Amino acid sequence: MEVKNNLKLNIKYKILNGQKIYFLSEDEWQILLREGRFSIFQFGIRSINLLKNKDYPISKKYKEIFLGIGFVPSGFCLPYTFLKEKDEYLRIQIEYRRCSNCSKKIIIGNSKDATIYVGIPDYINKLELMKKSDKLIKKSCPNCRDKKFSDLAIWSVIDV
Repeated sequence: MEVKNNLKLNIKYKILNGQKIYFLSEDEWQILLREGRFSIFQFGIRSINLLKNKDYPISKKYKEIFLGIGFVPSGFCLPYTFLKEKDEYLRIQIEYRRCSNCSKKIIIGNSKDATIYVGIPDYINKLELMKKSDKLIKKSCPNCRDKKFSDLAIWSVIDV
């Protein structure tokens, strides 16, 4: 869904994979997390709780993790999490894993989860985007450096 031309937003955005992604300021995120809505953005309680308890705190702790908001064709808005590497924003799903070698709890950025590509226009080949993530360097366990840790992790940190 495109934002109507008569609605003027002073919110930064970037076009990522053909989708307009809005990047809110800290104050705007605080309003959204507290009230469940800000400007044209509104989330259900499940999305707000996930943001409050997982993605938002991680984005505040790690400077390379960013949150954005985009619209899907049905008109709903969804939160997205990005890993910024150089000048590129890579879509990720934040997940918790336990290393089978050292048993440490690890936070990873998974770029293969199909749900993070929802909202990208049909003219963009989502399967190609997912295949591109296969070529990204997979992170080993940040504690023991086990290379077999995860074939999904393009970013990882020890959960403290």
